[in-house]
Amino acid sequence: IEAIRLAKSLFLKFPNNINAIKILAYSYIQIGNFDKVIKLLTEGYETQNKTKDYDYYNNIGYAYLQLDEYKESIKYLKNLSILLLKMGLKGQSIFIKT
Repeated sequence: IEAIRLAKSLFLKFPNNINAIKILAYSYIQIGNFDKVIKLLTEGYETQNKTKDYDYYNNIGYAYLQLDEYKESIKYLKNLSILLLKMGLKGQSIFIKT
């Protein structure tokens, strides 16, 4: 897929850019490669010492859900809920595409 090729190219050009990591992870979500999503985001955020954000918790939680690893998914999605509360979004709903 062209989108994956472009996302990989961007990531290889800017491997320390968290947005390049997020774009590649989202591209993997689109093709259903959820193991790569988890690995890429986990390693990317750790090596960048980035604070885990909405994209991190949402995408990893979704990836674990798609892999039928419900306990792991719930753990990340609970952290997402806590983050949203801290951001003042307590009235917002969280929808997950299934």
